[in-house]
Amino acid sequence: MNPNKLNGVMAITTLIDNDQVSAGQYKGTQGYFSYLPWKSSLMLANKSLLPVVPMYYAVTSQQNKVDSMEPEILKAMSKPEASKRIALYVMIGMIVVLLGKTVLFPSIKLYLSVHDKTEAFSRFKTVMYWMSAALLPVVIYLSSIAVRIIKARQFPYPGAKVFRDTEIVRGKHAIIKGVFVALAAVWVLGCAIYAAVLPRMMAHHFESETAPADQQVASPAADASR
Repeated sequence: MNPNKLNGVMAITTLIDNDQVSAGQYKGTQGYFSYLPWKSSLMLANKSLLPVVPMYYAVTSQQNKVDSMEPEILKAMSKPEASKRIALYVMIGMIVVLLGKTVLFPSIKLYLSVHDKTEAFSRFKTVMYWMSAALLPVVIYLSSIAVRIIKARQFPYPGAKVFRDTEIVRGKHAIIKGVFVALAAVWVLGCAIYAAVLPRMMAHHFESETAPADQQVASPAADASR
């Protein structure tokens, strides 16, 4: 309802309630009323509607303010800072790939290349343990981000750096995003645990396969001794 019409209703009904003017004089005035059959009904409407009119106006105004509010935007970092970060990330990635191809993987292959099966398997367990430990910093990083998002009920979390202007999400939707980040941390943790447990699972599997064969070899030897 238009605020001007609300003010008009309140003013006219007040005049009629105080016997300052008759209801018929305001029949159809400015489009506020199409028909005022008798004064008592208008007085009744005045007494029942006047407490509601300001409340309705306040709620409507608040809703209009909420609807007209622009979303919060987290400004992107400056272009020089973004360029430096991108260059740093690319450089770190290239160094990691280069070290992996030239140093890490050849070293692992050489470390595992032994003829003794027991020693080879023992070294394999060591390598898998190191791989599991290498995933733990990723788990800690993702977990810290998830805690910040859920605790602040805001995504991106306060103090986050973004490469482009990003709309800030608050409340339940932000918590949902934080839960997804936490699930990603749990998934990486599961991969780390699997890498650490895999050698033991393989050893158990090999033992279960070799046990029947050893029994078959031992039984003919036992029969011959008899």
